[in-house]
Amino acid sequence: MRKVFTLFALMSLLFVTAKAQITEKPAGAETMYVRSGSAFAPAEGSADLKVQSQAGKVARIVYDSDGTTVYIATPVSKFPDPVWVKGTLSDDKTTISVALGQVVGHDAKHNTDLVLALLDAKEVVSGGNTYYEYERDASATTVDYSVSVNYIYLNGTSQSRIFGVVYADDGQWTGYGDYGTTYTVMNDKVTELPAEVTTSSYTLYATNDDKSVRRTVSVGMTDTEVYIQGLSKMMPEAWAKGEFNDNKRIVTFPVQFLGVTDTDYPVYICRYAGGTAINELVLVYNSETKSFNISSREEPIMLENATKIGAGYYYKYENLSLAPGEDATVAPADDSAKSPYLLKSFTYDGDVSRPVSVVMADDKVYIQGIAPQMPDSWVMGVKTADGYEFASPQYLGSDASGKPYFFIAESGSAIVDKCVFAFDAANSTFSTPTTCAISTDRVKPREVVIFYGIDLAPFVETADAVPADPVIDSVYPDDYELDYDVEPVSTDGDDLDESKLSLVFYSDIEGTVEPIKFMPDDYPEFEEVTVMVPYGFSSDNFGTGWMNYPENDDFNRIGIQLVYTTESGETRSNIVWADIKAYTTAISSATADSNAAKRYFMLNGVETKSPAGKVVIVKSGNKVRKVVVR
Repeated sequence: MRKVFTLFALMSLLFVTAKAQITEKPAGAETMYVRSGSAFAPAEGSADLKVQSQAGKVARIVYDSDGTTVYIATPVSKFPDPVWVKGTLSDDKTTISVALGQVVGHDAKHNTDLVLALLDAKEVVSGGNTYYEYERDASATTVDYSVSVNYIYLNGTSQSRIFGVVYADDGQWTGYGDYGTTYTVMNDKVTELPAEVTTSSYTLYATNDDKSVRRTVSVGMTDTEVYIQGLSKMMPEAWAKGEFNDNKRIVTFPVQFLGVTDTDYPVYICRYAGGTAINELVLVYNSETKSFNISSREEPIMLENATKIGAGYYYKYENLSLAPGEDATVAPADDSAKSPYLLKSFTYDGDVSRPVSVVMADDKVYIQGIAPQMPDSWVMGVKTADGYEFASPQYLGSDASGKPYFFIAESGSAIVDKCVFAFDAANSTFSTPTTCAISTDRVKPREVVIFYGIDLAPFVETADAVPADPVIDSVYPDDYELDYDVEPVSTDGDDLDESKLSLVFYSDIEGTVEPIKFMPDDYPEFEEVTVMVPYGFSSDNFGTGWMNYPENDDFNRIGIQLVYTTESGETRSNIVWADIKAYTTAISSATADSNAAKRYFMLNGVETKSPAGKVVIVKSGNKVRKVVVR
């Protein structure tokens, strides 16, 4: 037995198309409207029927050429089946009458049609609660709309009398109904690209809720205007039009209509202005690079919005930029002859020394592995009189989340168009003093790695190389933190492959020395019990030159050892120790490094007490190195 819908009870419906339904758009002149008013609809997974807005999809009305017949699409706003119903326009064009009882769907389970009806509410008291129960007004035969120039109103409805859908056999309510419906004519027009404007391909970059966005768009420009096709994901064929300011530096896009989706949702482009407010979108144009990026005004976020009067968006875009050209990776035609090289550089995290691959072909050189995030990617340089010129930026590829990576050269805070690697033919080495980086944007530097100059030299792994001992800088027992320094070289001073280095940490409790086991319960970055930590591993508990060791107040000493693993096996450095507290027995300890306080010096040799944000020389005990203090 079917149950009458109330404001707290609903039931499942199974719809199939009935023969009496009008499912295809009738012939005639179509007008689109913005719809407002209140609605009921069964909510999946809920036991309540709540009042909601009719806003969202556009409303469509088709006017037949006879001047009398009209067709209204989905007259009950939240009803799920696409359907048209027939109405009659009065001779004075001020009223549309729609006959009730028209079929809008079919319930196959109960073999009955679903039809239009007016329903009246009756207050019911149950369990101390008062609610409405809706029953069909069997005496009503039509529902009327008042028509004016720009508006159409549904007459005679309220929360107590709704226009809805009922079962034809017994008149019970399906849970779908509207009241207070208003149709407002959509006067918005879509932008068309002028025939005389030529276009070129650009790549759009942005983030959307921390997800990377990258797609190809088309851009056309005149002396005063900018046209962009593809700003919208929902309406990729739509054009947005912006106006240059007088110095052709700023492009302003007013809030503008892009069109209606196949599922009848309107789409507008705008800028988020905070709260529920929206405003015009502003892009900054760089005439040298011919690129665009979103203005750094307050709330620099572009919206694909549902309306032109307030924030109700489908997608939002931060860090928006557009650069000429389409992304394409490079690679040598044949990489079978690639040679192992060692990349050495100074970075924010200190000195870096790691293997890459190099292929030289004709007048080009290819380097693979320069970006640790994209280890299989290549960058290409072209031979010139000065060395090998690497264009900047170069697209390296995108990770699994869609985030793009680029090799760039920098000057100050800007991306420059190239960097040149000098080539020493006698030693087959390459070097550049230029600051280079791996960036997630090719318009504005968004670095994930910065190289303060790069040196490349052929790399031949030394058989049975023993890693040099690490250096302990300091230990902080109150914070359970150990600071150390590792230079990826052998005891003979030969470079080592960083990817083959691991660290083992040790505890000493009253003379009992054991490797520290990092348990997943305490160190969630590991899925299983871990003893050897890869060099360069980063997490909440491990970073470049520091680690958080397990909280254990019984530790007398904590130690660190380097392990170098190759096809020949593994070799190990000495264990270097830091004292934490004295033994309770007569055991003596030996520490391989002093815990002298760090001192910082500017590159001109002057000592500084405020090294933050600077490239400085740090002296700790007998260890001296160049770092960037952050």
